[in-house]
Amino acid sequence: MEGVEGWLFYKASGGHGRRKLLAIPPDVDGYTGRLIRSVLSAGKTTMYIVPLQQDLDLTPLPSDATEFQKMPKAACQVCKENMPLHILALHIENCMESAADDDEDWQSEVQVLSVTNSPLVRPNKESRDCGQDRKECPICCGCFPSDEIVLHASLCGESLQDTLNYSTDSCVLREGNLSMADMSSDDDVLQWLASQVDASKDFKICITRDNLFQRGLIQWQRQKKGSPVNKLNVTFIGEAGIDTGALSKEFLTEMMHGIERRLFEGSGKGKSPVYSICDLENGFYRTAGEVFSVSLAQGGPAPCFFRNWCYQFLTTGDFDALQLTKDDVDDLEYALLIERVEAATDLTQFTDEIVSCGYTGLLKLDQKDSIIRAIVLHATMRLTPMLQQIRNGMKVYNLLDVIGKHQTLCSNLFVPKKDDDRVRMLDIKSS
Repeated sequence: MEGVEGWLFYKASGGHGRRKLLAIPPDVDGYTGRLIRSVLSAGKTTMYIVPLQQDLDLTPLPSDATEFQKMPKAACQVCKENMPLHILALHIENCMESAADDDEDWQSEVQVLSVTNSPLVRPNKESRDCGQDRKECPICCGCFPSDEIVLHASLCGESLQDTLNYSTDSCVLREGNLSMADMSSDDDVLQWLASQVDASKDFKICITRDNLFQRGLIQWQRQKKGSPVNKLNVTFIGEAGIDTGALSKEFLTEMMHGIERRLFEGSGKGKSPVYSICDLENGFYRTAGEVFSVSLAQGGPAPCFFRNWCYQFLTTGDFDALQLTKDDVDDLEYALLIERVEAATDLTQFTDEIVSCGYTGLLKLDQKDSIIRAIVLHATMRLTPMLQQIRNGMKVYNLLDVIGKHQTLCSNLFVPKKDDDRVRMLDIKSS
């Protein structure tokens, strides 16, 4: 209380802060230790100091104040500043927001510089003097600090092509003005989806290359400042690259491969979802549907690995169960059960497995076709919750409406062809 002359002590009378404070009258000698102890003897009491002639300075102490020297400290991972723990808790939120704002401003500035210093806007070499600690870019002949010339050169070489591509694509979207009813090819579908991307905000994914698929699913679900309808922006931790489209395509390619390998099973003729309650409850199938939409709209690969009946369910929300055969069963357990039933001379040994599939008839050899039909229906019908969750994720960019109205047109994006070389390449890669 240095510099404050005259104050009064007040105490709370209960009521959780709703009652008025009561003044504690001082003794003839002022406030003494005996007086304060007598006030506190009644129990836990909060005392308030009220200055009479001055205002208390409520400015927070800096992190390097002498009062904090003996307190435990830790360094902020964003700005690397060392500070007491109780200050760090308040500092982290503001520091992360300011870092994010600075990152957005920096990326915008770099993009502006990359376009400005492209060969389309070449500065006058004769009227420029780079000076010390600055180097000339051999592509655009601009002068930049020595520690930034490497980053600029990596962007400058692609700035002309990127600018031209952006201008061309923009003209196509503006002049074509495709509607959902005017689509005549899968290229029209992709172009229409690309026009639905909201570029006013970024959907940022900051990820490591280690265990990219699993971390990517979690990061995708935890994003709060953007949504999949926005422009995807990917940053790989530990790498200085700026996403101008290539990093997003690389990320989407790895995610698509991970989804096919982790959440689907089957052969080269097509795959169906894996029956996994854990992945269903975690919303991974919904996230997979969102990844499909974003990948198609933003230049990534198509999810061309669905079975025909799965694609039919995606387009209509239902499928023709009478058209299913034993070849449509991808679950190894039920596929083996079908093989054992076909080769069995005594079906009673498979009673529990067959009954669990919903078959209630007699277990006779002349009823094998009915038994196999029950196994096929059970193995496929139980996958509808996974497919329904994928449908919910594919509502991004109205992809679900597109494939519903153009089922045949979009089939090439979801169902593999019989002579698809991509299937053989995936088999070689997985082996």
